[in-house]
Order: sequence, then structure tokens, then C-alpha cells
Amino acid sequence: MNVAGQDWRLDELGVVGGGLVLALTSFLPWYEARVDLRAVELRGWDLGFAAVVAVLLAAYAAGRVVVFKGRPQRPDVPVTPAAETFTASAAALSLVAYRLLDRPEVPGSLAVRTNWLVLGAFAVLVQAVAAGNLLRRTGLRPAPPE
Repeated sequence: MNVAGQDWRLDELGVVGGGLVLALTSFLPWYEARVDLRAVELRGWDLGFAAVVAVLLAAYAAGRVVVFKGRPQRPDVPVTPAAETFTASAAALSLVAYRLLDRPEVPGSLAVRTNWLVLGAFAVLVQAVAAGNLLRRTGLRPAPPE
């Protein structure tokens, strides 16, 4: 696929898109509850270390793909850039899964909705799978110099 004058593969677009979606949903309420007549909303940035680091890691993985797109791989580095991208995406997925499982307690509320968090979790899952495909395609180690 040709985007902005460069040929992008589906795995690269998956990493970038997943990071962008999680970053955008972090500004929306990840948890919503009704207490009496008022709404309690907690965004991704309101949920502490795990949520903030997950968003930053997913955005970092997306940015890493954009920065290294079109650059030739250097043979003197120990691992390819895709290895770091996959590690950041997998860590972001783990932290988002933790955030899904460890729901905050909202006193006086019967139910807590997590619509935007579920969308963000799906996006970071797509990102991690795409990063895994990118790593499989490029390999863990760069090609030796010719």
C-alpha cells in the first residue's frame, strides 16, 4: 500500500494504527459508572502507572515504525528495530490486559462500563500481532554485511 509516497506493508500499518487508536482512546473514558445522578468517568490518563505506561509504549512502538520506515537496517546493531517494536507492543498489551482485569472500585455504583478500554485493548492486540509479523518478516538479527 502506498501511503505518503512510501510503500507500507500491512504489518507496519497495523503497528502504527494500533498505537494511534490506543493513544486516542486514552483521552476517552475507559471506565464509566453512575453514582446517584452523576457520572464518574476515568480516562486512561487517570488510571495510574500501568495505563499511562501502556499508552506510551504503544505510541512508542508506532513512532518507532514511522521513524525507521525507509531506513536501511544497520548490520552492526545486535537486533533489528522490529524486535524493540514487538517488545514495546507486547508490554503495552500486557499492561492493558492488566487494566482490563483490575477494574477500579466505584463506591455506590452497580456497573462499570469499559467500552473505550475494550476498543483500546483490541487496538493494542492488533498492534502486537502486527509487530510480531513485522519481526517474523525482518528477523531478529540484521543481515550480515556483504
